[in-house]
Amino acid sequence: MLQLVKGQVTEVIDKSGSGYFKAKFKDISTEPVTVILSSPGYKKGGGGLFFMPDIGDFIIAAYDDQESLAYYQGTLIQNVKPSSSIQNVKPSSSKGNIARTSNSNVGASIQDVKPSSSKGPIAKKSYSNVGAPIRTTYEDKFGQGLSITRNREETPPKINSSVDLTSEKNKKISLNDSPGIEAILIRNQHGEGIKIQGDANGNSPAGEISIESNGPQHYICRNTYINMRLVDGKDINISNDSGGGMSTPVLTRPNAGFAALYPEDGAAGMTPKRYGGIYLRSAWGDVSMAAKGLTSRIFLSTPGGRIQIVSKPDATSPTGFSSDVRIESTGDISLKSAGNINISADKDVNISANNMNVKTLVNYVTESGGIASIKSAGSMTLDGTTIDLNSGLSVPAVIPRVFPTIYNDYYE
Repeated sequence: MLQLVKGQVTEVIDKSGSGYFKAKFKDISTEPVTVILSSPGYKKGGGGLFFMPDIGDFIIAAYDDQESLAYYQGTLIQNVKPSSSIQNVKPSSSKGNIARTSNSNVGASIQDVKPSSSKGPIAKKSYSNVGAPIRTTYEDKFGQGLSITRNREETPPKINSSVDLTSEKNKKISLNDSPGIEAILIRNQHGEGIKIQGDANGNSPAGEISIESNGPQHYICRNTYINMRLVDGKDINISNDSGGGMSTPVLTRPNAGFAALYPEDGAAGMTPKRYGGIYLRSAWGDVSMAAKGLTSRIFLSTPGGRIQIVSKPDATSPTGFSSDVRIESTGDISLKSAGNINISADKDVNISANNMNVKTLVNYVTESGGIASIKSAGSMTLDGTTIDLNSGLSVPAVIPRVFPTIYNDYYE
């Protein structure tokens, strides 16, 4: 005949791994009685639910007086003190039908168990402000597990609805339907993580994805490609606002040998500015920028200079538009080549300067297909070993070789 009895767990050693523990029931015997675990849907090797109570827990069991066995029904949720007769026991190294990993407290005494951070047998967060239960939890004594919360209160208005999976160190995955949050949250114990917004709230639009961390972020694709595309949205903004507070100091600057020419980039005693930068680098391919709108522009700018490529409508062009390239600097503009520098224009080349100095190591040749005119507001000096006028000895100029525009691998 089965009868319900109340007892206290004294031992959780199960050398056979068959799924039992021992408890004292004062209404049955002064000696511990074997208690068989019971669980809805549990099968050998997996499935169902498996719970092993801790030493010192008060339980309810169904006792079979014919077989002198009790069948575990549940743990009482109440403030209780462990029995002074419960002794510390050592864990077993046995193997059995139930894996030892399912019972991490085998052989532990209640003194060995870390206390819960909550007050009372159930954390206060499990109840609403009117004392109604609002949470279903599947957690161990360290607080790691699954929590399902649904709370709707009229006064004051409050809605809290979420499903949370939490680790011992408070790493958390949260499916939150609460107004004002309404998002999927993946966070570590420091609050860093990913937020995938559902419906819009006061702080975030619908569908927003946010990634935030205090540590570095790495995006690695090993076998295919990374594709970032914005469809019918706004802009793509990449901004580095770092002031160097967390930068790593380096002893020498890369251009220290040119400190006399570039003091801002190589002065002695200055550490490299390895912060605040944005770097694009390709080990084996091209780095391309293409602005394809009919009036698109590309800007490269610093506080002292700008390079602009400006597209504009042009009725005289076969394509209906043309582009200007503009270079402006408050300092010097330098061009240097180990080969040739070729400049060609289908119309005019106009040069204006305070002074113009042209020096060649061998020949200096100018040629005009029309009128050649030299005018000076001051004196004009011609020096040479010989000076010939209309001698027919002049050398024609070389037509500059300008390479045609090429396309990148996307035909842009």
